[in-house]
Amino acid sequence: MYFLQPQTLWWLAALPPAAALIVWLAWFLKQRFQAAYGERELLAMNSRTLPGWRYAAKAALAAAAAALLVLAIARPAVPNGKSRIPKGTLDVVAVVDVSRSMAAQDYKDKLPPLPQKNEPERSWSNEKMPKRTGGTRLDMVRHLIRGHLINSLQGNQLGVVTYAGEAFPQAFLTADGPALNWVLDRAMTMSSAPGEGSAMVKAFELALLLFEVDSPPEHERLIVLFSDGGCTDEVAKLDEMAKRCRELKVRLVVVALGKATPSPIPVSEMAEDDEFARGLFHNGKQFYEVDGEVEKTSLDANLLQGLARAADGKYIMLNNAEDFNLLDVSGGRTTTEVQGSAELFEYPLIAALLCMMLLSIFANEFRKRGVQ
Repeated sequence: MYFLQPQTLWWLAALPPAAALIVWLAWFLKQRFQAAYGERELLAMNSRTLPGWRYAAKAALAAAAAALLVLAIARPAVPNGKSRIPKGTLDVVAVVDVSRSMAAQDYKDKLPPLPQKNEPERSWSNEKMPKRTGGTRLDMVRHLIRGHLINSLQGNQLGVVTYAGEAFPQAFLTADGPALNWVLDRAMTMSSAPGEGSAMVKAFELALLLFEVDSPPEHERLIVLFSDGGCTDEVAKLDEMAKRCRELKVRLVVVALGKATPSPIPVSEMAEDDEFARGLFHNGKQFYEVDGEVEKTSLDANLLQGLARAADGKYIMLNNAEDFNLLDVSGGRTTTEVQGSAELFEYPLIAALLCMMLLSIFANEFRKRGVQ
């Protein structure tokens, strides 16, 4: 079993003390109320106070109910069989932003560590560059393309377009998985497209050109955009490109990378041929700076959501790799095997309701038997 929203599990750490505090506060307020509006001797004749173990049980049930609600919000899931995409009927182009902002390490704890033995030696002048530690937005893209696209598209075609100031075809449409893996490991690096900025429109134009050259008209066509929302194009031009995708019956999936909170860009994760990064490194800087100030980057979800809506496509906010599933975005065509999943959130939710019912029973104070 795994969780689709594992970050919410951190709330569990605060639940036991919070539950104990709430139960103690209820007991304290009750004591104050009885002292202010009644006489304890008379109350004792007609009712009995709750024993200590009942208060402990109330605290445990309150904590359990809250913990089960957190588990439900975390969306537990289990693998649930396999589905298939028909061989030779789907062509996909992955459009990937490789500008500097994609070096932010927003997925540091959500990806496997880098295999350092496979990392090529990097150097600036005669000095060795700091080793990459991974977890960048671009590392997540590599992980998704390798694990969710290449493996799922056996017998179907995949192409890769990267963009920064210009767009660049890293791989034309092909079903050659080993060649695509080589591209991911060696060619699709930070700033592997020329220029400064994020020319998203040029990247879309190049992706559509790949379809025009190598995709038969009867095939299903899909563009998967991996971006943090950085874009130097006008919104009107993006809308025109979205309209063109609709007219050509090219489906669009927008995968939003990064976090809403700003993140710095480590110099160690930037490109080896980035002259600006080299200057920062020689000056002992740890993060990307402009005019002496550390630059931070955050997800622009509004732009990406607007683009997905304009193209009648799908928007995916990527918190974890499990949020992206090719079958969910390829039109549902079924019969290459892809692992599915089934969510189990309803079970902890039902258990939480049962705990709350038991809590209401333990909260009651019963009259002594035989007292009217």
